[in-house]
Amino acid sequence: MACESEKMKQTEQGIQQNRFLLSLELVESAGATLQSPGITQLDIDKAMEQMDQGLRQAFEVDAAFLKRIDIRLPKLYSEMFIPGVQNYRLGVESSDRKQQLEGLNQLRLWGQFWVAEKYNIQTRLIELNGK
Repeated sequence: MACESEKMKQTEQGIQQNRFLLSLELVESAGATLQSPGITQLDIDKAMEQMDQGLRQAFEVDAAFLKRIDIRLPKLYSEMFIPGVQNYRLGVESSDRKQQLEGLNQLRLWGQFWVAEKYNIQTRLIELNGK
């Protein structure tokens, strides 16, 4: 029984890790697309869909999982990354430049943390997978 319980715990942890990393990857990719020169409306539509997918994944990431990786991560993820994506996305959809800029500022702050801590977080994820 204990072995089965441990296996389920590892599976859930793997799912959480995938959701977390996928949310970041989808949003980063969408952002890169939106900054490309010569972007078409089709590119914009695809990038917005990617951003929406990233947001859906982000909402499924459990704060307890994030806390196991880095004590600051639940707060930063829920107060910078997710609202940043939401504000930017809603600002684009409603043509509200102020809301877009608010979102970009939140994502910039998230990005500063992520750039500084990405290696440590990835290392911690590898450690957690080994357990």
